Amino acid sequence: MIEDTLENGEEITSQEQLEEVVSQIDVNEVLQAAAIIKAVVDEGKPLPEGTNTVLELVRNKEVKDQFVEDLLEEDPNFIDDIVQDILDDPVLVPEDNSFDVAQKFFAVKLGDYQNLTSEVINLDDDSTGTWSTFYGSFDVTWQKVDKKYQVQFEDNAFIRTVCNDEGDIEVCRDGYLKSAVINKLPHSGADT
Repeated sequence: MIEDTLENGEEITSQEQLEEVVSQIDVNEVLQAAAIIKAVVDEGKPLPEGTNTVLELVRNKEVKDQFVEDLLEEDPNFIDDIVQDILDDPVLVPEDNSFDVAQKFFAVKLGDYQNLTSEVINLDDDSTGTWSTFYGSFDVTWQKVDKKYQVQFEDNAFIRTVCNDEGDIEVCRDGYLKSAVINKLPHSGADT
């Protein structure tokens, strides 16, 4: 999405436009692209025939998907292992010591999850806190595990209602959040 916006010559001139573009980033897709790059550059996996650069590989969905399929055929855990290596590498994902103190977080969309850009998480020093959403404020407990915070909701937090037609009947189901993991992303370098 960002690449398409920039390639089309469109400028991002407002915070709203930036938030819209960022909300469409699929972190899992970004990590897979990083794993593909690492597989070629660090692990010595050859580029597919007809592909001259790693950039060509990650930009061509069909070739990229076939490359990943071939890697997984050799080793079903290959991509997951490389992604974990990337996440565990202190050079690629440095630990932020300022993340050690309880503070306020703003939730953002990851992968295919609900867009959480309007949610605020307050973590207090006593391993409790609140998760505030459009639907209300929910009490949480938390603990730090490695570089992440694991958050448990005291009561399930309502996040949405999804309705589907099943024959002549509309069936609606409520969605609740039981737990979450907070992972602070590295600073982009952009001034805020």
